[in-house]
Amino acid sequence: MTKIWNEAVLDGETLPQQKAMTEREASAFFGKQTDTYIAVDKSTGVAVGLYILHPNGIGHCSHIANASYVVWSVMRHKGIGRKLVIHSLEQTKKRGFTLLQFNAVVSTNTAAQKLYESVGFKRLGVLPGGYKSDSGQYTDTVLYYHDLSDI
Repeated sequence: MTKIWNEAVLDGETLPQQKAMTEREASAFFGKQTDTYIAVDKSTGVAVGLYILHPNGIGHCSHIANASYVVWSVMRHKGIGRKLVIHSLEQTKKRGFTLLQFNAVVSTNTAAQKLYESVGFKRLGVLPGGYKSDSGQYTDTVLYYHDLSDI
């Protein structure tokens, strides 16, 4: 899990974290989430992707969830991300959340946007310069939500 997450962090193109985590830091990070789910290749037993799920807000906004997904780079374009997103929608509803919101989908991550829209996420809008890459370049972020009442 840590290796896959850190690979995406160090890529510097999609996740908000800027530093790789140690195993201890990753254990604490994943342990703080409402849920962490891992996709495992049945033939090899190797983790190929994962997602984290947690409330997007507190108090009066705690019915809204947030999730982040990563797929190991050598396993991308095989439908794993789609399976993770669909699974997360089901689990989010089971956990009692009514909405799943993404606050910062980097606008250059067109594969993720296409996936989210194909499974029913609605685009809320664009935050200009919402993501600062490791190179220092600002890129827009896109906000999405999915109403879980139809799941």
